[in-house]
Amino acid sequence: MLLVIAIVLISIGTALTMNIYAIFDPFIENLGDIRDYNIAYYGATASIERANLALRYHDAGFEGEGGWKGQDEYGETSDHNNKQDFGSRFNIYGNGMKRNISSRISGDDNENNNNPVIPRSNDGNIDLGLRGVDSEHYNILGYNMTEEFKLFLDDGNDPYEESSSDIDIVSNLDAIKGKLRLPPEIKSSFSNRDLCDDTCDSIGDGITDDIVVNRILSGESSDGNFTINPQIDVNYDTGIVGTEDSAIREDVINSFSAYNLYFDTSKNPIEERTRLIEEPANHDIVPSNHDFLDKNFREIFDETEENLSIRFSLVNDLITSNIPSEANLYPFLEYQFEFEGPDEIPDRFFNISGVGQVGDYRVEIIQRKPTSQRTAASDFAIVF
Repeated sequence: MLLVIAIVLISIGTALTMNIYAIFDPFIENLGDIRDYNIAYYGATASIERANLALRYHDAGFEGEGGWKGQDEYGETSDHNNKQDFGSRFNIYGNGMKRNISSRISGDDNENNNNPVIPRSNDGNIDLGLRGVDSEHYNILGYNMTEEFKLFLDDGNDPYEESSSDIDIVSNLDAIKGKLRLPPEIKSSFSNRDLCDDTCDSIGDGITDDIVVNRILSGESSDGNFTINPQIDVNYDTGIVGTEDSAIREDVINSFSAYNLYFDTSKNPIEERTRLIEEPANHDIVPSNHDFLDKNFREIFDETEENLSIRFSLVNDLITSNIPSEANLYPFLEYQFEFEGPDEIPDRFFNISGVGQVGDYRVEIIQRKPTSQRTAASDFAIVF
């Protein structure tokens, strides 16, 4: 009798245990999934942090990778090869963590174009609600902001060492072609009104074709820092802008032909030309005693050692009339710049990817970090 009772109790216990296990088994399996996902997530987060640490030592145009690449393989510039314990803990097949940094644009990144273009195709920053025809291929140039384009590439390999010795100036830059246009969606709401370049003289200098966008080319050579401003070629007696003028004026905006800034061997950026005594100088170079005074653009680029860049900013209101009651004010321009000559140029952003993979879970986090940030208030040159 006791044996029967024991068998019954054991059967009941076994049944209860199996039922309880069946109830909790999915949660136990989920705990394993949660563990794997959390490890993968924090692996991706750690990869992003590691990438940002590497960027403390590198400049625009830097590209590199680190950590696990797959199975037991690591990238050429990985932390593993540099004897850093990053990613090697999960170096069994299928598990690991890695980072990737890219900040270059090539001609291959743009549709129907062999030259690098900023922004790359479909990567413009125009808000969706303000986008018109093809606006996804344009960026905003607004008031109180400066767009800076670095003209050098960081070829440093070690992610945690200073890369100043690995900077390559984009000296084969032949020209920058800019498409500057009024935002078509807003232009439509303004009854397709253009800027009043034929009738407005917003700065009162006698020239109706006002300067709209300022540009500054700057860099550093063995002779010191330098800045080259646009060439001004105007006749104030007649109000006519000359053919040698390289300022970005109203007639360039929405023009069928792009704005062209050439950097060839025949151009001396501060070459003297005949002009009236009251007219301004042509290109201004700061400081005025710099060795570049007698050199063309190609020589200037070849002798520039660091920090070559060009900056663009709005300098006048984008108005449709000089009569306040009839004037519309455009909030920004849309721009697209093509760089002729080089195969690749630095992007405006570091595109950072961090990946963590454990078991069946792969987590990837994407971060974009500007290669240069400045405001118009901090962007100026003083000419004496």
